[in-house]
Amino acid sequence: SGDTVNIPSGVTIANAGTATGFGTDNSPAFHAYRPDSYLAIANDTYTTVSVSNELFDTASAFDTSTYRFTPQVAGKYFLYANVVWDGNVNSQGAILIQKNQQFNSTDMRRNTNYATSTSGVHVTSLFTANGSSDYFEFRVYQQSGSSVNIRNQGNENYFGGFLVTTT
Repeated sequence: SGDTVNIPSGVTIANAGTATGFGTDNSPAFHAYRPDSYLAIANDTYTTVSVSNELFDTASAFDTSTYRFTPQVAGKYFLYANVVWDGNVNSQGAILIQKNQQFNSTDMRRNTNYATSTSGVHVTSLFTANGSSDYFEFRVYQQSGSSVNIRNQGNENYFGGFLVTTT
């Protein structure tokens, strides 16, 4: 009990009892969503989506007032976000996840679709975080010529993610 045993490469372990300490729990992990209310997205403006409700947040790494995920563990993270438009945008609707508000290929992932009444758009990707100051936000953009709402269903507008590996 309490001893460390080094297992050499190539060894197969057969479990003859209780196995503990293997694998990880992918923490920090979070899933945040919008309350059941509309959110107006101004024309030609990147808007941070106010996902102020948490389904879970294993490490208190998501801030429900700034809507930012700031993981305090360095590593690679799988992040996802979804938005559903309420009404006909009649143009491209975009969703993006940004690292530190950067607009470059390594720190931002974007997906677009031609937004029609109640159409949605989803984005997923892997990001690297330094574990101390990097943060991530979920933003949307549309160019319809006027303001457009996202739907008032919390289960349709969300942002989440989890640690994949620390290497």
